[in-house]
Amino acid sequence: MEKSAVDTEKVNRLLKAWHEGSRDAFNEVIGLLNEDLSRIAHRQFRRERVSHTLQTGDLVHKLYLKLLKSPNPNWTEYGHFLNAAARSMRQILIDHARVWSRRADGKAGVPIMEKDVGPEDAAVTAYLNKIVGLNKAIEQIEALDPQMARITDLKLVLGLTLAEIAQELKLDLNRVKREWLMIKKFLAEKI
Repeated sequence: MEKSAVDTEKVNRLLKAWHEGSRDAFNEVIGLLNEDLSRIAHRQFRRERVSHTLQTGDLVHKLYLKLLKSPNPNWTEYGHFLNAAARSMRQILIDHARVWSRRADGKAGVPIMEKDVGPEDAAVTAYLNKIVGLNKAIEQIEALDPQMARITDLKLVLGLTLAEIAQELKLDLNRVKREWLMIKKFLAEKI
């Protein structure tokens, strides 16, 4: 992942102030991290279909709205906040996919499985089902092993390399490689 030019100490102070209720701190954090959040959103869209109805900017704006609703945010450091933001973006995309999987042609209340689907609709349906299945599998990993879930998030959500993950989690690279192989096998079986 590209390194940010952001002053992490300043961000950490602002996150603490935001946690303590400062709306100004929220606004400043968002301003400082806008480029990082846009980069994460762009990375999220690399795995999305070309015809997606959301764009990178939309995803970042939906994240801002979700963050504004956080009554007492508990992020106190830069890396933790970015990981939580990336997970929130993933959840926004999954929620979006769930809505569209229930709205076959954009019409509310028409389950996708109950209509005649053409080849293009079938491909979109398969794609949406895969996204929802991937999310369920990641939730299962989280329930089984929180560290493996963290590796999964760092790899799939933030797009870090295995070496970067090892450095971030302060783990041996070979251990991260072994765990990533198990995660990939688990995901392949589940989706």
